[in-house]
Amino acid sequence: MNEERRDKARRLPEAIEPFRILIVEDEFEVSRLIGMALERQGYKFQAALDGVSALSDFDEFEPHLVLLDLTMPGLSGQEVYNIIRSKSDLPVLVVSALVGDRDVPLPEGVTGMMSKPFSPPNLARRVQTVLNEFYGIQNEQPNPPKL
Repeated sequence: MNEERRDKARRLPEAIEPFRILIVEDEFEVSRLIGMALERQGYKFQAALDGVSALSDFDEFEPHLVLLDLTMPGLSGQEVYNIIRSKSDLPVLVVSALVGDRDVPLPEGVTGMMSKPFSPPNLARRVQTVLNEFYGIQNEQPNPPKL
């Protein structure tokens, strides 16, 4: 993996810049609900409705975290995950109805998983926890919870 890209994934946002989160979700209403929950917490987000758009947005938006659905048209969530992982080690949180389905393998090495349906406040707390742990933030929250 490109070291420069890995370092960029680990870099904390500037104090005045919120964390950037890429939502990869093919259901518009679910994507909108996630976006509203993230926006309420002060995060900046970009939503992609398919795998091809997700990869383009990943390169342009340079997120600090990816929220990834597994079942999408075109490129699957697994394929999107594999390509993202080849470029960066940033956290990827799987948000899918398939979480917990023993017949569906989850991508190896994902940062975390949440099943659908989910509550927006729980998703926001999980996102904050993942960002804090990955970026080494302790007792300091660049985007304090507004739950």
